[in-house]
Formats: sequence, C-alpha cells, structure tokens
Amino acid sequence: MSLPMAHGLAGVGIHFLMRPKNDPVFRASSLGVAFLVPVLPDLDFLLEWFLPCDPVICRRSFTHSFFTALAVTLLVTWLIAKGKSRREMRHHAAYFFLLVSSHAIVDFFAGPNSRLPSGVMLFYPLSSDRFAFSVALLPNVPVFVTGPEVLLEHWDRFLFASLAEALYFIPVLAVIFFARGFYRLPLRFSLR
Repeated sequence: MSLPMAHGLAGVGIHFLMRPKNDPVFRASSLGVAFLVPVLPDLDFLLEWFLPCDPVICRRSFTHSFFTALAVTLLVTWLIAKGKSRREMRHHAAYFFLLVSSHAIVDFFAGPNSRLPSGVMLFYPLSSDRFAFSVALLPNVPVFVTGPEVLLEHWDRFLFASLAEALYFIPVLAVIFFARGFYRLPLRFSLR
C-alpha cells in the first residue's frame, strides 16, 4: 500500500514538470494542491466507515480509476473556466488529470498486497479487473487502515515507510528540478 507521501510527492513532480519554466514564484497554494490532490482517492476508506462496504470491493476501486480522474478533471476545469483561454484550460485539464490519475499509477507500481485487495481497478466502471505490477517498487506497509486507532498503534511503520517513499521520490524530484532548469531562476516563495 502506498502512503500519502508517495502520492503527494508524485503530484509535486507533476507540478514541476508542468509549470512554466520562466515562472520563478513557488506558490504555496499550488504546491499544496499538487501534494494533496493525488492523496484524495485514498478517501475510499471512508466508505467502509459510513456504508456497509466490504474492503475487498471498496478499496482501490472507483476512486482509483482513470474515469474518476476524467470526471474530476472535467468538474475542476468547468469550475475554473471563467476568464481563461482555451490553451490555459487544456493545460489545467491535463494537469488535474495527471494529478488525480497519478494516484492509481503509484498504487499500480506498489505491487501486490496481501492485506488489501491486490491491484487497482484502473478502468472501472468498464472493467472491475484489478491491475498491479508484479513486483512492489515501493515499500509495502502491513497496516490495514480501518480507523485512526490502527494508525496510532502502528505509527512507527507508517513513519518508516513514509521516509522510505520520500527517499524514492526526492531524487526523482531533484532530477526534474535540475533538468527543467529551475535552479537557474531567482526563486521566490509566495503564500498566495
């Protein structure tokens, strides 16, 4: 199971890949969106809390599909469309689609898992088949999060796996940062 760290850092990588190279301002809000949006599909565990939903059916299902990513993209694009050019809208649509679908891709590469349903329903509702890479490329945390008490009980595993995921993604982010030439810009940070 991938943790929020892997999903969030994948989103930050997408942000660095898609932001204009000549924009020297790192906006805290856009980096926050880039980190949080890819984490949102994991809110599927809330279905288990509020609905009589079997984890085998609910986990990594419709919230992890490319069709959900497309629906979220269309909704967000429609909400922010006012005053934007077609080019800007296409850029925002591609950005949000990549952010949301990155979650399913990261979970796909997390590989098989013995405690969660193995694989991701990438093409739900057209297919309920689950897809997973045959070898886990990310650390597998043997914590089946069914409530906050489980997270509190196994906080050490969660922390270790989050640090391991960060060690996987930070070198990739550094390569993107340097390859795109951001290090040459006089960078400023903004809380807008």
